Amino acid sequence: NITISSGTNDYYNIVLGGKVRDANTSVSVTNAGTVVNATNYILVGQNGSSNTMTVSGGASVADQAFSVVGLNATASNNSAVVTGVGSTWSSGGLVIGDSGSGNSMSVEAGAGVVSAGSGVALGYDVGSSGNSLLVDGSGSTLTSVSDLIVGFGGSGNSVVVSNGGTLTNSHYSYGGVIGLNSGATNNSVLVTGNGSAWNSGGDLLVGWGDSGNTLTISNGGAVTSSQVNYGGVIGFNASSTNNSVLVTGSGSGWSNNSNVAVGYNGSSNSLVVSNGGHVSAEYSYIGRNAGSSNNSVLVTGS
Repeated sequence: NITISSGTNDYYNIVLGGKVRDANTSVSVTNAGTVVNATNYILVGQNGSSNTMTVSGGASVADQAFSVVGLNATASNNSAVVTGVGSTWSSGGLVIGDSGSGNSMSVEAGAGVVSAGSGVALGYDVGSSGNSLLVDGSGSTLTSVSDLIVGFGGSGNSVVVSNGGTLTNSHYSYGGVIGLNSGATNNSVLVTGNGSAWNSGGDLLVGWGDSGNTLTISNGGAVTSSQVNYGGVIGFNASSTNNSVLVTGSGSGWSNNSNVAVGYNGSSNSLVVSNGGHVSAEYSYIGRNAGSSNNSVLVTGS
């Protein structure tokens, strides 16, 4: 286990858990002014499991290519933790669970993570499941200058934005998506608590290519999205069924500057607005195109 606590430290690659047997290793980067740079990539769990990289106390970590937490199928339960005001992780692209499962990143207590190139993805390959991202606490931020995909090909991946954390993405190919490809089922995003926000600078689609994906906005959380191609959609393709959005609680809201479609081509998708939640859009559709059936909207409570 390694602690780096001062100076500027330059490496070509940084790899934890390079072999299957390499487990339970850790790297801690700590203290203001401490900088760790990777000219190429950072892998937290290439093949091994339960490895951890922590950035704290105002330290900074950066790569020039990409960072992956849980690269190969054997790489499970690895974690990256960025915590504390001034602590940062800057990457050319961020993947949490490429082929691995049960991997995580936590951004806490005012820390910041930026993916400046190819975006952010959780559960990239089919079979990459149960990976998670937490953005928690006032001033905690994760920003993708490209897309944000929760469940690129995998299932059961999750994002939680809580206690004033902020998640932001732009739009390169997709914008913000929960459940992109076939096999990407039962992925979820929860935005909860006053001041907690997900700001999608492009489309926001819940269930692009498969089923059972969810977005929940609760307890004063806020989600905003715009339109590059499709706007806000629940159930995009014909194969996209039983996807859902729930907006519940006073002050909770989903605000769109264009349209919301509950069922674009898909069927049996739903939007529920309850107990003082709100959804706003310029246009709204239930069953946008032919063949899009049994979609529903429920507005209930006060």
